[in-house]
Amino acid sequence: SARHETKFAAPRETQLANGLRVLVAERPGLPLLAAQVLIRSGAEIDREGFAGTASLTGDLLTKGTETMSAPEIASAIESLGGSIDSGAGWDASGASLVVMSNKADKALQILADVVRHPAFKEEEIERLKSQRLDGLRVAMQQPASLARYVTSRVVYGAGAYGHAAGGTLETLAAIGRDQITGLYKKYYQPRNAAFVLVGDISLEQGKAFAEK
Repeated sequence: SARHETKFAAPRETQLANGLRVLVAERPGLPLLAAQVLIRSGAEIDREGFAGTASLTGDLLTKGTETMSAPEIASAIESLGGSIDSGAGWDASGASLVVMSNKADKALQILADVVRHPAFKEEEIERLKSQRLDGLRVAMQQPASLARYVTSRVVYGAGAYGHAAGGTLETLAAIGRDQITGLYKKYYQPRNAAFVLVGDISLEQGKAFAEK
């Protein structure tokens, strides 16, 4: 019997003058556009004693820009029938979006705003920190969570992967707005980023969006 092969479009790539990589995977006929701004740095860049900084920074991108509050961002994307998300893992940070192709222009403007002009408002930082701290207090009472935390310390020691990506009770308390804005300014740069688009879109269109 003939094997059914799934063919994935190989992404095409270009680069803007400012160093931003643009990757487009063309999926003709797909009515959705998935877009992601990827920063090639994650929790491994957290400074000693400030575990959780990259993770907080990533989460805060969608929690308000210079011109839009967190609820405004959420409702604007919702009104376009899309979804937006941001965060950071060990090796990457950023924001992503899924929207109907015909709403791409408006939605990508919001994605650009989120990545380029996050406000990092004190009240959003405090709200996120207290959510994290509550979560940690609960986790520290669960043997499995505690075991995972201890294991990563034993395996990785004090190296980049040895700390808790989401932070600890002590480090989260130590992180202030200065640590977050400092990390953002240093790593959220075009030369350390990629703009990834998947959908019924050409590399030329993708590059035009990126330049916009």
